[in-house]
Amino acid sequence: MTMFPQVCEQLENDKADKITFEDSVVQHLSSVISSLQQYFPDMDNRQSNSWVLRPFLTDDIFKDEDVSAKVKFLGLREDCTLKVGFQNYDLCTFWKKVGAEYPIIADRALKMLVPFATTYRCESGFSTLVTLKTKARNRLNVEHDLRCALSETKPNITKLVNAKQYQPSH
Repeated sequence: MTMFPQVCEQLENDKADKITFEDSVVQHLSSVISSLQQYFPDMDNRQSNSWVLRPFLTDDIFKDEDVSAKVKFLGLREDCTLKVGFQNYDLCTFWKKVGAEYPIIADRALKMLVPFATTYRCESGFSTLVTLKTKARNRLNVEHDLRCALSETKPNITKLVNAKQYQPSH
C-alpha cells in the first residue's frame, strides 16, 4: 500500500474499510490465480517442459511417458542439422520443420507454444490498430488497412506497377 499514499491515508482513517479492502484484494488475487491455473493448468511444470525451449541442452526428457517418445527425442537431440536449424529459425518455425521427421515430439512442442503465439498475434493486432486509428485517419472501417498491415506477405511492387497502365496523353 505504500505505493498508493492517498488510498493508504484513506484506509488509516477508517479501520473497518481497511479490513474490507484487504479482504477484497486477497479474494480478487485468489480468483486471478485460480483463473490462470484453469487456463494454464500445467504451468507449474515449467521445468519438465524445458525441452521445448532448449531441446539440445536439456537432459530433462518426457517424464512418465512411453519409451518410443524418449527414443525419438534422443534422436532429435543428436541430429546435427537440426541443431543448426534451431539456431537459424525462431522457435515455432523450428518445431514446424521438425514436424516432418518427428511428428509426435513436434506436436507436443507446438501445443505448448500455441497459447503464447495467439496472445502475441492479438497484441500485435491491437498495436497495429492503435497505430492506424489516429486523428488524421479516424475512419470507422479499418478492416482492409488492418489486413494489409498485419499480413506477412510482402507485396511485389514491381509486378503491381507493371500491371497498371500509365496515364495516356491526350
